[in-house]
Amino acid sequence: MTQKLEGYKKLSKLSYDDAIAFLLKKYGSAKDDYFKEKSYERFLKGEIKSPAKNPIQRTDEGLYVHHIDEISAPDISNKTFIQLLNYEFDLQKADRLVYCDLVEHLILHFIITREATGAQGQGGVVNFLAPEYIVWYIDGTKPKADNPRSVWKLNCYKKSFLSKEEATELLDFLLSNSTINYEDVRIDEFRAIIRKIASYKSEQDIKDQWS
Repeated sequence: MTQKLEGYKKLSKLSYDDAIAFLLKKYGSAKDDYFKEKSYERFLKGEIKSPAKNPIQRTDEGLYVHHIDEISAPDISNKTFIQLLNYEFDLQKADRLVYCDLVEHLILHFIITREATGAQGQGGVVNFLAPEYIVWYIDGTKPKADNPRSVWKLNCYKKSFLSKEEATELLDFLLSNSTINYEDVRIDEFRAIIRKIASYKSEQDIKDQWS
């Protein structure tokens, strides 16, 4: 087992609070809030279509921004959820953000599924992070470098790169320690994704759950 793979497995065994503390120490804190506060308040009042973001992204280093409070509130950066659930600006403040690479981000959401109630955290795993992980590292589809809009994805791909064997082993490990209930996923367009994710856990599970 490589040191990188071992590190990811160790991270996944931590509590959510300890994992956040580890990543804050590893990458440092955000220098500013996720959104600009005045713009955010105008957005909540319906005066503008989208809140303006502060330039805190570190995708040039291959890092994502994770909202710490997603253990209790879903999709905090999504403007639809912000309006629907009327999220307070406190959730967007710098001290409620943490940086992580793609695999660490995936692990954080797996930990959330383990610690939170209901289906909290599953959306991050199912809809975005696990599919990207599978496409990049298991299917071997590298982000294109010739598109300026996707250069940041190439940075993220390189930062957390795992071989196919390592990626499959880690996904098996995460699934075996998760509480994700595939039967809870009812939206048809996500079923193919879940089926693919589950295939790395057990072919028999797919027969039982989706036949």
